[in-house]
Amino acid sequence: MFVLVCLLLMRMFRLPRLTGALAVGLAFTLLSGVAVLIIPNPFFPDAVRWVHLGEVTSSNFVFGCVVGWVWGQGQRVAHLAPAHA
Repeated sequence: MFVLVCLLLMRMFRLPRLTGALAVGLAFTLLSGVAVLIIPNPFFPDAVRWVHLGEVTSSNFVFGCVVGWVWGQGQRVAHLAPAHA
């Protein structure tokens, strides 16, 4: 499911490989880690929640970057054919 979300983000962003990978990593981190763990809840004490937030956001960022890099589009270079007059 995480891979499908990252691929959907890559398709929506339509960026080159490096910037697309960083954008997907950042977006995936915000959607799946920060948004859920930033809000206090009764199940996680504050100390555990903040450590878990750091763990989840860093691993989700790396995962999003790897998926974005592997399935991202490389720079397209237009090869110019010599003009025949």
